[in-house]
Amino acid sequence: MRLEKAELIDTVVDGGRTHFAINGEYAGSIDTYNNALTQAGAYILGKAVTITVNGEKVYANINSLRKFMLKNQADDFRSLQELSYKDLSSYQFRVLPLYGEKRFMSGNISQYTKDILSKELFKAIATDNPSLAEKKIRQGAELNTHAWLNEDTGEFFFTKHFAPRLPERYLQPQRFTEATPFLLALRLNQISVATLIFDQMGDTSLVGQTLVFRRELLDTKSHWNLIPTTRYETIEEELEDGSKRTTIVAKPGIDVHTSETNVFLDRYDERNLMVYNPMNGQLEYDLQASNHTQWDRNNLTGILPVW
Repeated sequence: MRLEKAELIDTVVDGGRTHFAINGEYAGSIDTYNNALTQAGAYILGKAVTITVNGEKVYANINSLRKFMLKNQADDFRSLQELSYKDLSSYQFRVLPLYGEKRFMSGNISQYTKDILSKELFKAIATDNPSLAEKKIRQGAELNTHAWLNEDTGEFFFTKHFAPRLPERYLQPQRFTEATPFLLALRLNQISVATLIFDQMGDTSLVGQTLVFRRELLDTKSHWNLIPTTRYETIEEELEDGSKRTTIVAKPGIDVHTSETNVFLDRYDERNLMVYNPMNGQLEYDLQASNHTQWDRNNLTGILPVW
């Protein structure tokens, strides 16, 4: 183990504990109090101390924090009290080496938290924010998952099967990409993000795809309905004695209501499988010539599988 300055400390709250990665390596977790009620109760009982991590306050259990600092052999660590004014990132640590998936944050947090971080990772890559994307990777985002990206609108769909999710009368062709975070980073030329995913043991053999979705208006059908109505008419009469009489008369009638139904043909074409070639470090695309598929928009039968 070598003494290492904590240049990068990443934290994730999961299961009532705050997990730490120091310079990308998992360093353990601390029992923390993450809402106002538990924080107040812990302070009253003398169980909590406030520490600073990357400029943010964390309410830590005293015993759990002491074990964390001793386990990672924090250099120049004297007392818990100094952590109230000294940022955790200012220490040097000797992080115990771990192996396999446990080496990184993703191997130590719940799948639920990893999936939330994964959605944030996809969006960071798509909006060309590599620094945020790299942070989400270090925090433990799920790397071996797929998402659909509408490349024309920038909208993501975290669904198992492809569905365009466009307004009914939207007839412009749309290009979609199904990719893992690794494939999407390469496709958008974010090499540092792809490299970090590779370093954190993301599966680079998973296959993605691109396709063009098209919607054609085939027909418009008109419909009409006869709806019985009742209208009321007010009749005023002047009587012989000079007074007035008001009478309300009901008159039945029929209204004609018209409506239209549009018939669309939805299809996709120009489908290419997308795969990473480790021999040349490039993405390669394989055009699927016989993939022309169409479906009824209300009963999708041409859904594409997630590879």
